[in-house]
Amino acid sequence: MDYSRQELVIGKNAQKKLEKSRVAIIGVGALGSLTAELLVRSGVKRLILVDRDFIEMSNLQRQHMFKLQDVNGQKVKVAKSYLQEINPKVKIKDCFESLVPNNIDKLKKADLILDCTDNMETRFLLNDYCVKNKIDCVFASAVQERGYVYVFTKGRACYNCIFSGLRSIDSCETLGVLNGITSLVSSLQVSEAVKFLIGK
Repeated sequence: MDYSRQELVIGKNAQKKLEKSRVAIIGVGALGSLTAELLVRSGVKRLILVDRDFIEMSNLQRQHMFKLQDVNGQKVKVAKSYLQEINPKVKIKDCFESLVPNNIDKLKKADLILDCTDNMETRFLLNDYCVKNKIDCVFASAVQERGYVYVFTKGRACYNCIFSGLRSIDSCETLGVLNGITSLVSSLQVSEAVKFLIGK
């Protein structure tokens, strides 16, 4: 791919850093699917995608990379195929499973973890893992007309520090969400991820 326009902003050395990065994306729904696409288009060439869901009709309103013919397919499989059409050189490990203590070590080699999940159990599990293994994480969520992005880095407040008393959350399934909000939040998450990966 030609990254010349982006290199005018970040420089060639930063672009090389992006291309050598390995990023894990947990959740390939409204946030994770667009986040994965933007990262691949920015030059990240190694991804780990984790999601146990199938594509549903209700996903098409906000999950950009999925089309009508993809309904009932595994999100990670369809995402991998879509992303490799954008850049055939990208290496993607697709994991069609829930993230649990027994398999979370697959994230150990990631330079950065992006939390695009929609449940508290996985978020707290991710947080504990990142703190224990000193891996940085960019959290994002969106519902209705609002969204959140937060960068959790080593030695600073973690997810549990802020949300320790929270055990359940409202979801898109119960409250709904606008597709413009998920796109905005995803773009902010990628912006923070890129800044982290290039050392800014």
